[in-house]
Amino acid sequence: MNNPKVAIAVFVENGGAGARVAVPVARLMLEKYLYGEVPESDKWLEFQMQNWSTLPGSVNYISKPKEEEDIDAG
Repeated sequence: MNNPKVAIAVFVENGGAGARVAVPVARLMLEKYLYGEVPESDKWLEFQMQNWSTLPGSVNYISKPKEEEDIDAG
C-alpha cells in the first residue's frame, strides 16, 4: 500500500448516502481503470448511473429512501 497506482474520490451533490450513489460510481471508475472497460455484467449499472439525476422534479430523479429522509430531518 506504499505505492498506490490509483486513488478515487467521489462526491455527488444531493446524492444521499455513499453506498447509494458514490460507491457505484467509484466501482465503475475502478473497473474502467483496471480492465479498460466496464464488464458486461455491470453495463446495467453504467446505464443507470449515466441516466439518473439528483435534482428533485427531474424525470430521472432517484429519491432518498425513507430512512435517509428521517436521518436528514434530524
